[in-house]
Amino acid sequence: MSDPAPEDTQPFNRDTQRAPASDSHSKLANQKKTPRNTERSQPAAPDGPRVASIDLVGKQLGDFRVLRRLGSGAMAEVFLAEQLSLKRPVALKILRNELLEESDDTHLKRFVQEATAAANLNHPHIVQVYSIGNQENFHFIAQEYVAGMTLREWLRKSGPPEALRAIYVIRQVALALQAADEAGIVHRDIKPENILLTKKLEAKVTDFGLAQLSRKDENTQLTQVGMTMGTPLYMSPEQVAGKSLDHRSDIYSLGVTAYHLLAGAPPFQGETALSVAVQHINVDPELLVASRPDLPVALCQIVEKMMAKRPEDRYQHAGELAEDLARLGTSLKQDPSNASKLSRGSFSVARRSPQGKWPLSLDQFFHWSPRRHAMMITPLAILLFLAGLGAGWQAQPENPFNAEDHFKVSRKNSARDQYFNAITSGSSEAYAAVRKEFPDGYPWVTWADVRLGIIRISERDWDGAREIFHELAISDDEQASIDGRTGLALVAAFDAEPAEFRRLLANADVANSHRELQRLLMGMREHRGVDPEVRDILNEIFPPEEWEESEDSAPGQSTPEQSN
Repeated sequence: MSDPAPEDTQPFNRDTQRAPASDSHSKLANQKKTPRNTERSQPAAPDGPRVASIDLVGKQLGDFRVLRRLGSGAMAEVFLAEQLSLKRPVALKILRNELLEESDDTHLKRFVQEATAAANLNHPHIVQVYSIGNQENFHFIAQEYVAGMTLREWLRKSGPPEALRAIYVIRQVALALQAADEAGIVHRDIKPENILLTKKLEAKVTDFGLAQLSRKDENTQLTQVGMTMGTPLYMSPEQVAGKSLDHRSDIYSLGVTAYHLLAGAPPFQGETALSVAVQHINVDPELLVASRPDLPVALCQIVEKMMAKRPEDRYQHAGELAEDLARLGTSLKQDPSNASKLSRGSFSVARRSPQGKWPLSLDQFFHWSPRRHAMMITPLAILLFLAGLGAGWQAQPENPFNAEDHFKVSRKNSARDQYFNAITSGSSEAYAAVRKEFPDGYPWVTWADVRLGIIRISERDWDGAREIFHELAISDDEQASIDGRTGLALVAAFDAEPAEFRRLLANADVANSHRELQRLLMGMREHRGVDPEVRDILNEIFPPEEWEESEDSAPGQSTPEQSN
């Protein structure tokens, strides 16, 4: 069988299968990149000693014929293979031979444990394990092949999503954790790298290599109390402390992942893995609503509850979390304005943790002494008086001769804060301010420029849009260049330049461009104002049957029961 075509000739079939303890093994991740300043330092995972790759392309292992290499990690390498009996593609994860030569067989046991844990889970949001085998001393796991990218790659490419998309992704992972909990399995390593996204934005949890099997029939565990394993950026406090874990540890790690997804960076930073880990125990994260005022209050509160330091203060079951997210998603779709102001308590199905009576409950208030009433009411009256003075001052009419100040955008503390301010404002001035105030603030500058270019297209300012996307296209930053080339193709399409559109589109890496550019490009199929020749070119290069628009899967429409 001939080797499949290179990835760059299959723009919508990026490989997400990866080996344990590796960051990202897609073609995009393996290319040379310009370092970016994301405003928060993140400790890099140690690469460990380099080892020779296994060359198995063209070899047959049992029922599987190896087609090409997908990725590599500290414990295993992953290959795309064909299962001959069923004529289907699979991801073949093969344990490194050098690990078998060690006197300790822990690696092999953990490899088998990963297969055992995942094989006991049959769920649409968990990568399915088909079989485990040993052929010619090659120990392998055959599992579901997922075409797409990891959540970390998706976030790096397109930036923090709006609320509905985030809810849709987080809820799917919560449903996967619910299934794991019901099977008595704790994943122990939930993080963006272990969440795969298909082109329809379907999430699948993978890599159960550190899973803890807590079923009653399990007599031994490779992950015992006192053994701290996982990724420090996303570890729960009890995991950092080496304590006994249950499914609520995974809920915490998903909360940190959700925070990263929404804020654009993990909540804690540090120079070493240890300095990051201890913050999960001792430090409260910056409030999500402070950096993302555009998000619904309830969504921020849901993430905060997931990340509570004490397990008893978190969601006690992932199913409760999934139901809260479904209710919030439905409310946002039906009445966005009102739903954005809802608090989590107004619809949550989660039980409150036992905290005792609230000290200011209504029945207690009426039993206070007159002196205590005075002590409470007097400072409150003073605060209300001062607030009234402030409101009166703010209500003064603006000086009509200072009208230019109306469009002035204040400088924030970082490129990240400047970008989220622009998201909240939605104005072209706010997006332009990101580059103006923080010209080196990647990737926030790139994301802001993309959205500014789209605004220019909506205003039919073709020259303005071309200027923005041209600057991105010639950037040394790889993602900026990808977005710029796709943006230039869009401008040519809407400006009715079919020949230029064909040339630019053929040179663009659409699959790896910003999601908003993809949506706008594929939306041209239904756009009445688009030149018919442009539409024909689009259908020729990207046939509709090969492009499944992820936005078709609308979050908030299905119930937890329908998704199970």
